[in-house]
Formats: sequence, C-alpha cells, structure tokens
Amino acid sequence: YFDGDPQRDSEWQIMDASDREVFHVFGGVRCLQEVATPLEPGTLYKWKVRYQDSDGVWSAWSRATLFMTNRAPERPVNQSPAEGATGVSLKPDLTASPYSDPDDTPQRASEWEIALPEKVMGHPVFLDVYQRVVEGEGHSHRVSDDLAAGTTYLWRVRYQDMGGLWSEWSER
Repeated sequence: YFDGDPQRDSEWQIMDASDREVFHVFGGVRCLQEVATPLEPGTLYKWKVRYQDSDGVWSAWSRATLFMTNRAPERPVNQSPAEGATGVSLKPDLTASPYSDPDDTPQRASEWEIALPEKVMGHPVFLDVYQRVVEGEGHSHRVSDDLAAGTTYLWRVRYQDMGGLWSEWSER
C-alpha cells in the first residue's frame, strides 16, 4: 500500500465459503500476517487486507483471494506381512501402500506401531510393543527390535505430509 503517506496499520480478514469471518486482526505496519487461528484441513477460504496511512485514512479492501488449506495424506493399507501370516521374521519388514496425498504435498515421515491384541474385561485392547517415527519418504520399515517367537501381533502405519498433517492409521 502506498499513497505517499507512511503506513500506520493493516487489517486482515479470512472468511469461510459462507462468508463467516474465521480470522480478523489488526496487524500493524506489515505486508505479511501470520494466522494464529487454526484453519480446517481441506477447506476453501478467502482472505483480504486493507491498510491505514499516517493520516488515519483506510484504503479499500483488497480483492478477496481464494485458497484451500492442505488436506491430510490418504490412509495407507497394510500389505506385508498380511494378517494371519506365519513364519514371519522376528525383525520383520513392514510394507504398506505407497504414500499418496490429494494435494501432492511431499511426505515428511511415517509412524509405525506393533501391538499385542489382548482382551480386558471382554473388550479388545492393543498393548503397544513397538513404535517408531521414520523421517523422510518411504512405505516400508524394518523393525529394529526382536519380537517374541510364536506370538501374534498386529501392526499399523500412518503418513505425515510436509504440511504437518497425519493420515488416518491403517487398519491393524
């Protein structure tokens, strides 16, 4: 914004698709504003800004600009070892479907869990025996700890994108 007078203030606004205001702030002398209110993933929003000069005169609002927030990666599917597999190594290689993101946001990490299925008072519970977060791309993981022989385990995985969103967990 420039009309010959120095800028005194700025006013920023974000609205959802129904024009409901979800963020509003007076930002001072700046051309960039951090949004402190969490926005919903995969949601269409629009933002606009206006500036005030040193005489207290406000500019017109900028034209509203549409944007969509990042969506979480697709839920992975366990591939190997398959449910009910026997003769599996005590340090198995876990493999899931390849990483997929609806926004084509690159993968940041994967999280792998192995659990013992148990019943407590007749209800199924899962006792986690192994958990690892692996930075970087990939859809397989070699378990680094020995698992007990002759024991049935269930495993699951989830993926994180570079925007920090996690997929849903794969089914155990």
